[in-house]
Amino acid sequence: MQIIYWAHSYREEDAAINRHFGVLIEQSERMIVNFDPPSKSVNEAKLDQNLRACDGMVAVLSWRASGPSQYILEEIALAMRARKPLLVLVDERIRGDILPPRILQRRFSHRTYFRQYRDHTHALRSLKSYIGDPPPTKYQPSFEQRSCGLIGLGTLTKVSSKIVYDFLEKRGYRSVDLEHVDITSPISFEKSEHLASLDLVVMCVDSRTRRSGYWAGAVNAAAIPTIAITTDLNSVLAKVFLVNFNRD
Repeated sequence: MQIIYWAHSYREEDAAINRHFGVLIEQSERMIVNFDPPSKSVNEAKLDQNLRACDGMVAVLSWRASGPSQYILEEIALAMRARKPLLVLVDERIRGDILPPRILQRRFSHRTYFRQYRDHTHALRSLKSYIGDPPPTKYQPSFEQRSCGLIGLGTLTKVSSKIVYDFLEKRGYRSVDLEHVDITSPISFEKSEHLASLDLVVMCVDSRTRRSGYWAGAVNAAAIPTIAITTDLNSVLAKVFLVNFNRD
């Protein structure tokens, strides 16, 4: 069976719509649902991990006076970056330029959505058909201990670096200092192997080296779950990485 990441609102006024689409996903199309539980802030690494465990995403973009949920838009963006099959069900009151046109989308009425059963099940069936049944497993999974890439830890003190290494070891991760990996050779498989097999990345955003900049872009493009840390809470980068979206 297909495992679907379900991105949706947790507001009380959207509960009936969510129940409707939940029934369509789980009972009508027989897909397993995975979702991020309610929380007060965004943990992007957790969202990436959830998404990597799924075969695709279904997002319900409901209307609100202040504009579409920034949290749900972030989840949609993660699915696009991870190149996951994606279906977005959009409230008919939301303007049409919110999402890129190449995304599979269907409109729904906030009042008569139950009459659009055929349209919505057809869209879900199209997504399910594209994913395939059964979906393929991960190609050539690694048999090594799970690993965590490290970026920019050279800016930390020895004491702080040791805290990070010790924490990862206690959690069962093998640490990989990515800035010691050769990135100059176009025929070296080492950097590609790490990008294909890393389970997690811890990145200190205080680092300004060329290598840390390269790896920051590479792991972002590869949609590897990343935890950003900083020692300067007043820096511009800290404000960017510590921003929280309302999770309702």
